[in-house]
Amino acid sequence: MRFDYYSASIEDDSKAVIETLRKLGDELQPCHNLAKAYHFDKGYAVMRQDSGLVCKVFHKPGAKPYAFASSDATDDFCDLVRNQWTDKHLVTRMDPCQDFYDVKARRKLTGIARRMAKDRRMRLSVICDPLDPTAGQTTYLGSQSSEYRLRIYDKGWEQFGRLQKRLGRNAGLLPKDITFTLPGGQQVQPDQWIRAELQARPKEEEARRLAATCTPEQAWGLADWTHDLAKRAFALELQRIYIRAHKQSEDDKALRWMLRQYKGPLLRMASDLGGWDCVGLTLGEMLKEMERQEV
Repeated sequence: MRFDYYSASIEDDSKAVIETLRKLGDELQPCHNLAKAYHFDKGYAVMRQDSGLVCKVFHKPGAKPYAFASSDATDDFCDLVRNQWTDKHLVTRMDPCQDFYDVKARRKLTGIARRMAKDRRMRLSVICDPLDPTAGQTTYLGSQSSEYRLRIYDKGWEQFGRLQKRLGRNAGLLPKDITFTLPGGQQVQPDQWIRAELQARPKEEEARRLAATCTPEQAWGLADWTHDLAKRAFALELQRIYIRAHKQSEDDKALRWMLRQYKGPLLRMASDLGGWDCVGLTLGEMLKEMERQEV
């Protein structure tokens, strides 16, 4: 299991973010018009000579730089972001996915999705072209505006369509029983390659920070219904990951800002004093001393 899409706001200087991400490729190309569509001033695409686009990064004054990657480029991008800005990036979207190489997989997965839609009164939609089986089929569970939405689709036929586009006029010569070679060497035909993918778009800051530490497997535990679905479809014994759903008070926001700013000194204090209870007592005594000096 892996992430097929990953986007985040990064708490660092835009220049530092761009210079770090450009190490993933060979060239940096401007894409300012696209950045403006995302309400940023400037944007850049990191490119590789052999494989094309790696990621994109947008920025503007007064806002956190925003970066994202998709498809095969997601792995390297995600590793770099998580290692470089471990606790300083907020995930705006991540798509954990699981591939199946079985012609029966689509029927089994859509069956689970249908039962869940009925039991939980969720929105279910299916998109296909009955006149063209090579167009594939996509089943959605959850609404477009939901934080979490499931996609079950024919990854093999999607790859077939991409290959057709690359061939252009010669696309008609492409045999429908073509096989694709997977990274491990396994060969599969288009109708054997099915993908289940979760589009996770956490809204609250706490959820976005928590998402930045989740493995692809753990990401399925962020919502109750996705946790249930993963257990049924993937036989994953996941621990349910709970996010406190409450509106932060102004005091909460101020304290969290303080903790982010002074995380280092507080951690060193806890280590020197032998625990967080001692930190609390020490800070309390420091406040009393400051109040006495102000009188």
